[in-house]
Amino acid sequence: MRLYVLVAVLAAPAFADIIPEEVATCRNKAAGAACTTGEGHAGTCIETSITRPDYSGGVPPTYKAVKMLTCVATAKGSARSMLPWVGLGLAFLALVAALTFKPRGPTASAA
Repeated sequence: MRLYVLVAVLAAPAFADIIPEEVATCRNKAAGAACTTGEGHAGTCIETSITRPDYSGGVPPTYKAVKMLTCVATAKGSARSMLPWVGLGLAFLALVAALTFKPRGPTASAA
């Protein structure tokens, strides 16, 4: 078990170097080129600026601005409405309540 934890801890920093899909789809393209976002929507490559640590001068690092292309969606997708699911859930609850309801017979009154 300790080996698995050790491997997970040592491998975790390697995931920091994975390029986001929005950046990877604009690799080797020019600004304004068509691309696909991580969600699969049509987009356009635009130039953005991010800051990255620069360790060339030693520790502590200085930060420098780096320009890169990233894919931004050109058209907004329609948001899914939860209203049909809420209605279906309420109808299901009403059906369950109707099937489990047992009418009471006449009660004997104490005289």
